[in-house]
Amino acid sequence: MSRIEAEVRRIRALIEGSQFAAALTAAESLRAEVPENRDVLYMIVVSRRYLHRIPEALATLADLEKLHPGYSRLFQERGHCHVVQRSAAPAIAAFVQAVNLNSSLPASWNALAMLFRMTGRQADADHAAGQVAKLSALPAEIVTAFSMFADGEIYEAESVVRQYLLAQGITSRECGFWRRSA
Repeated sequence: MSRIEAEVRRIRALIEGSQFAAALTAAESLRAEVPENRDVLYMIVVSRRYLHRIPEALATLADLEKLHPGYSRLFQERGHCHVVQRSAAPAIAAFVQAVNLNSSLPASWNALAMLFRMTGRQADADHAAGQVAKLSALPAEIVTAFSMFADGEIYEAESVVRQYLLAQGITSRECGFWRRSA
């Protein structure tokens, strides 16, 4: 593992521990070294949102979108920022864009269900709630792997699925993942 990867993991742990100020300081420092790194930019946005620095988070999201326009979680974060600002229409638009890119984002579907209900769009709220129910019926590892795959993390997604299958006692041969001889 490289030093950058190790630092990304450390910052992610700070965020998971709700240490947003420390995470932001570390992520901004790391951004100076790797200014286009998707994970670093995303962690800056998340930290800023939790610190209620929404205009700065939105500005970083604009930078992230220029560099990684197909990254679904950037739109999910944009939606969360608009929710904090109590701006339903742009929040809905951002969350819809997120789930159009990656249909396995329970947080986006949950937010859409709530926002659609609040804006009187009951059929849309029901659809979003149905998506949440479908995702929650699946093993978390499978949802995570699909989300990773949708965001281009193919090898990481494969690793998650392999680990899940092995934990379930399912071998590659049983799943048909072996090469057939010619």
